[in-house]
Amino acid sequence: MKVVIISGLSGAGKSTVASTFEDMGYFTVENVPVEFFLPIVEKLDSEGVDKVALVIDIRSVRGNEFLVEKFLKELESIKNKYDVDVLFLTADRKVLIDRFALTRRPHPLSSSDAFSIEELLRKEEEILSAIREIARVIDTTNFSTRKLRTYILQLFSTEGLTFIIESFGFKYGVPRDVDMIFDARILNNPFYDEKLRHLVGTDEPVREFLQRDEYTSWFIKHVCRHITISMSRYLDMGKKVVLIGIGCSGGKHRSVYVADEIGKRLREGGHSVIVVHRDRDREDEAISEVKKPPCDNQN
Repeated sequence: MKVVIISGLSGAGKSTVASTFEDMGYFTVENVPVEFFLPIVEKLDSEGVDKVALVIDIRSVRGNEFLVEKFLKELESIKNKYDVDVLFLTADRKVLIDRFALTRRPHPLSSSDAFSIEELLRKEEEILSAIREIARVIDTTNFSTRKLRTYILQLFSTEGLTFIIESFGFKYGVPRDVDMIFDARILNNPFYDEKLRHLVGTDEPVREFLQRDEYTSWFIKHVCRHITISMSRYLDMGKKVVLIGIGCSGGKHRSVYVADEIGKRLREGGHSVIVVHRDRDREDEAISEVKKPPCDNQN
């Protein structure tokens, strides 16, 4: 059984890494208390699970260095039986502080004591230092969420291609480093239906609206065909991850629906797929006057 331990500092991207392993077919568990580490591994092994990713971090050891030592001893005891990888995610302290400010979430070590985020991060580093020493360290200072996903996929994908399909809004800019971009603005726009404007492409009324137009299914079919035709070339180039951008005006309706449908069809073909909706959950801007852009299909 393959066992991946995901550890690291708060705000460094452990949840993103865990979800990426889940997309790769790993049985993933976050916030695992140290006392349950061995029982979970042994139970999953007995049930025939072949790939496991467990998050062991400051919450798992509850800020206790003794529990870190206990975990390391148990980890050492299973290395002869299982294929074990340990990842430790870190980032520049200022970047971590900025991430906490952005999310407004408390640090796991926060208590009634008036410690600053910087002090808590320093304490966390000290407590987890022994895990870092035996781990593969990944510095996420300059990583976006997508870049971190891609990095993990490149490290752990074993066969074939993995597709990351990212929906986005052209008004917010085109994603960087994509291998292909498809423009869904040619499809009918649900935005101009007041009942659909504040919904998104994963909502059933929006899906039904787009499905009523035969051109939508034609568009998706031919995008999938283009991607499929390109696969052998990407494999010849030695690529393991292909980034595909699907854009519409605001990234909420058409691109979201199309990205989900393409992802579904590629999965049905046996391919590894991750779908990311970059702009779907952005706050709606105030709409004082709705006008149809010249490149947008209203009807």
